[in-house]
Amino acid sequence: MPGDGNNGLEERNRYTFPPTESYSFKLEIDATDDLEKGRVMTRAVGVSDRLAALERLVYSPKGILGDFADSFVSLFNGATDDIPSRQTVPIVLLALGRRRVLPVWISSMSVTETLHNAALMPIHAEVQLDFQVIQPHELRAKPYPDIVLAVAAYKLNALERDTLALAHLATVVSDLRDYV
Repeated sequence: MPGDGNNGLEERNRYTFPPTESYSFKLEIDATDDLEKGRVMTRAVGVSDRLAALERLVYSPKGILGDFADSFVSLFNGATDDIPSRQTVPIVLLALGRRRVLPVWISSMSVTETLHNAALMPIHAEVQLDFQVIQPHELRAKPYPDIVLAVAAYKLNALERDTLALAHLATVVSDLRDYV
């Protein structure tokens, strides 16, 4: 606050650390090439199979049958609480080049189907994807293979980022010598 002698530092220190890291991009999916190649699946369902594959990255790995099985078992186990078991979403490794692989959750996905075939199956779609980078403290402490891989990918990416930042600092120092 003005006049409190902190120069606004106290207010800035209220933010949580580490900060949330996210990525966003638009993906365009088109069936034209596959239709020209005569692929039977594409003629039948357009790009629906690709959209379904993306959707599987958003929902619980158990799927509808797993959820049904859990509900069925709870009927006979005398479950008394109405709170469903916490759903988990898959950890996705987002590759942004060979040297940047990040563990993420898809935080939102929006599909716009722009062209359809005669059976009203989409043959062109735009998918807006938003990703949240998973930080190690957000994962369960159990050593499941997907969690171990996600933590390793995060740490490797952090090391790469730190190395690149240090290399850039060396470049800045070198450039400053030209001005001195």
